[in-house]
Amino acid sequence: MKKILVPTDFSPCATYAADVAIQLAKVAEGQILFLHYMSIPIDWVQMEHGESKMYPDITKEVSEVRLELNELVKKADNEKVEARFRIGYNESTTNLIGHIEENDISLVVIGSHGSTGIRELFIGSNAQKIVRLSPVPTLVVKEKMSSVQKPNLIFVSDFEMESMTPFRQTLEFAVTLDAKVKLVYINTPIYFADTWEIKAKMAPFLEIGGSRILKEQIVDAHIFEEGLRKCCESRENSIISMATHGRTGITRIFYGSLTEKVINHIRHPVLSFKIAKAKENPSLQEV
Repeated sequence: MKKILVPTDFSPCATYAADVAIQLAKVAEGQILFLHYMSIPIDWVQMEHGESKMYPDITKEVSEVRLELNELVKKADNEKVEARFRIGYNESTTNLIGHIEENDISLVVIGSHGSTGIRELFIGSNAQKIVRLSPVPTLVVKEKMSSVQKPNLIFVSDFEMESMTPFRQTLEFAVTLDAKVKLVYINTPIYFADTWEIKAKMAPFLEIGGSRILKEQIVDAHIFEEGLRKCCESRENSIISMATHGRTGITRIFYGSLTEKVINHIRHPVLSFKIAKAKENPSLQEV
């Protein structure tokens, strides 16, 4: 968490994400880059000196955006956190990887309103797109968090060995925030597994987690999201940690992503870690 990227549209949930990023950077002694995308009908970057006067409306819009970004930088500065901003003119979330690589980003923090219905299936939210694209961990924030110190970290997984790297990353996150980790398996009818089988899969994770593990829990539920919501409903200041394969296009439509569904339907922040390589024959159960 030494360098945190915060894409923002200045909405309330984006403000919550910025506040969380500032808290995280303060704890980790990190830096923040605030990023805003603007779509304008001219090449603002290559414009000759003085030409901006020909476009007063656009000049006003750019000035307002810069003012908003400067306010975020000042907010970070008030917390003794180093921050700067960047405007992506006529860019989109697909340019995110470039910003991550150019600035050696280690964590992306973004706000989300969620997305449902047809929009969720075919388009998704900006947060979903960033989770799919980002090669580094992504924290999606939907509501205001009182504190990032000692959160309840809930690692939700199928506990196959390919999830071990995301689990180790979750442990690193836990160490930084002085948090404990709860291991959760959501046992649904379609992909039902016996308790002894689930516990056998959890065993290596428990061993590696050691004293950082709070407890393990198997939740029986008809629908994955309902089981996770029930598991989290009484635990305030919780962060859900999950792994994703980052599928895109037609594969995502048919196979979906549990991580993206959770982002849209669960109010708690979601910390997403990318699994390096998806299997050739993915199953509907994969996260």
